[in-house]
Amino acid sequence: MRTEESKAKIGGSDDVFIGDITKPETLSLPFSGIDALVILTSAVPKMKPGFDPSKGGPPEFYYKEGEYPEEVKLRLHNLV
Repeated sequence: MRTEESKAKIGGSDDVFIGDITKPETLSLPFSGIDALVILTSAVPKMKPGFDPSKGGPPEFYYKEGEYPEEVKLRLHNLV
């Protein structure tokens, strides 16, 4: 979870931690004492500005710098 609001949406139990993969300092508590890590999502693509669905064709997506799936996976690997 990245925010208190998102934590509250799933019940906000004590075993749910707030952290952000782009901020490694937020992950030391959630990762302490774990034996395994399941990654449900590694990156969130952004839709390129200017997409007009009325013109047909698929939208185009991009990732912010440092948020490409490979980069997120590498950061997780280095933390665990």
